[in-house]
Amino acid sequence: MEWQSDGPVPKAAFQAFLHQLAPSLLRAKGFLSFTEKTGRTSLLQLAGLGV
Repeated sequence: MEWQSDGPVPKAAFQAFLHQLAPSLLRAKGFLSFTEKTGRTSLLQLAGLGV
């Protein structure tokens, strides 16, 4: 699965999205910008069963 956003996303909404996928998610990685931290980029690295 691939996911892409055109701009910063709300952190709570992204966390809810990950939580919804958690049972089948094995790995996730990428760079994110959250609306709460404008101008900053966060690194996402998750691995493991049921992240």
